[in-house]
Amino acid sequence: MKHFTVLLALFASSTLFGIEINQTEFNQGDGFGLETREDGLRFDWETPEGKAFIDLQIISIRGKANGPLIKEIGVEGKTILNKVDPNFLFWVGDRDLEKRPDGWMIFFDRVPTRPYSVEKGFLAPEQITVSTDGNRAVIELDGLASTHFSGSLAFIFYKGSPFVHLEARVSTQRPATAFLYHVGLGKQETQGLRLYWIDSQGNP
Repeated sequence: MKHFTVLLALFASSTLFGIEINQTEFNQGDGFGLETREDGLRFDWETPEGKAFIDLQIISIRGKANGPLIKEIGVEGKTILNKVDPNFLFWVGDRDLEKRPDGWMIFFDRVPTRPYSVEKGFLAPEQITVSTDGNRAVIELDGLASTHFSGSLAFIFYKGSPFVHLEARVSTQRPATAFLYHVGLGKQETQGLRLYWIDSQGNP
C-alpha cells in the first residue's frame, strides 16, 4: 500500500464528532503547531513568508460534507483560500498481462486504448493521525475510498516551505489493475475570484 497547545502536553489523542485524533507521534518542539476543537483542527508551520496555517473541518458522512474539508488556508493570519474540498478521480483499466512473460513489467501499456471506468473518491474518516518527523509533518485522514480503491488522504508539510503536499494513499484488491488518479481542489462559489500561480523558478 502503496502530527501546540497545552492540551497536547496532557493528552495523546482527542476526538472530533467521534473521530479519534492520534497525536502520539506529534512533537510540539519541531516548529509545528496544532489546535483541535469540536468540529475540526488548525495546524500551523513556519515559512519564509511567515507562519502559515490550515484549518480543516471534518467530513463525517460519506458523500455528505459537514462543510468543505479545508475551511481556510493562509499565512500570518491572512486567508488566501477558503471553503475548498480535495477531489479525487480514479481512471481504472486493465493491464494486458500477456504482453510480457513476467506479466507486470510493462512500462507503456496504453490502457486508455481499452475500456476503462472513472471512479470518484469519497472521504469518511474514522481516525486522523498527526505526526512529525524532523522538518516534516503529516496530517493523515483514513477513510478515502472509491468503488475499487481504499486508503487515506494525507497533507504533508515541510518546515520552511509554503507548499502543501496533498497525497492519496490507496490500494486495490482488483486484479490486473492499471490506474491514474487526478486530484484538484473544488470550490462551489468562484464568482469574483482570481487564480494566481508561480513556476518552479518563482516567476509569477
